[in-house]
Amino acid sequence: MLHAQPSPGGDGTAEGGPVRRVWLSAAGICRDHLCRLSPESRYMRFCHAVDDGFIAAYCDSLHGSEVVVFGITIDGAWRAVAELHVVVGEGGRVAELALSVEDRWQGCGIGEKLVARALLAAQNQRVGTLFMHIHHDNRRMLALARRIGARLGPGPGGIEARIAPDAPDAFSLAREWCADTAGLFAAGLEA
Repeated sequence: MLHAQPSPGGDGTAEGGPVRRVWLSAAGICRDHLCRLSPESRYMRFCHAVDDGFIAAYCDSLHGSEVVVFGITIDGAWRAVAELHVVVGEGGRVAELALSVEDRWQGCGIGEKLVARALLAAQNQRVGTLFMHIHHDNRRMLALARRIGARLGPGPGGIEARIAPDAPDAFSLAREWCADTAGLFAAGLEA
């Protein structure tokens, strides 16, 4: 399992709390988070320049889709978000993973925590192939993809990382239940 490392010289808050599943109002949480990204981070996330209007329309499109959103809160705001978009097709279940971390908290390991949690969810949803579209200049995401054992190749707008999650088992189901329970408990404490 991937573990987060606090940023060097950080104040201890950079690692964030537990990864939480976003149960309600994912569109609003994603919109607020994505709008706080710098223009460069937005470019890396979407593989092209986007403005607040694009982000609002994108987040509104999340309603009704089969997307699972995970996030980490720091200082009372969602600072990092992973979106797991699951699609069921003729070849089985595939999923796209999109990850964004606000600039101040990049490079401190919270992205790895989110990816590990999303991989667990993909495993338990019987996803056969999980892929990420990564801009060719996004060194952090490329390094993360290599660390999780993804196969890298050319893809739309840059590089495509593919990984085949393990089949679900009792242990993975229990880990996900524990993670969701811990997230709900943390949310209750925060409230």
